[in-house]
Amino acid sequence: MKESCIEKKVCDYAKTKGFLSYKLQGMHNKGLPDRLFLKNGNVFFIEFKAPKKSPTKLQLYTIKLLQKNKFEVYVIDNVEKGIEIIDKLYFTNIKI
Repeated sequence: MKESCIEKKVCDYAKTKGFLSYKLQGMHNKGLPDRLFLKNGNVFFIEFKAPKKSPTKLQLYTIKLLQKNKFEVYVIDNVEKGIEIIDKLYFTNIKI
């Protein structure tokens, strides 16, 4: 499955659970994760990848920087993992 298909399906699912989702492109930093998700004061990022693909060195650097600053960042390469992340945050209503 293509990365764009995974991203669309996960974003569509997140929307049904009340999450806001913003594409992070064209923000002068190619290392940023693909999407920012927000709901009830929770903020997290998802970097979408095609199956069995890995983040670039710049993406890994940016992910580590975000994590160092206490942000949750997920790298997923399938729809099921994305839905699992959304459900975890939706059903537990945790403050990340």
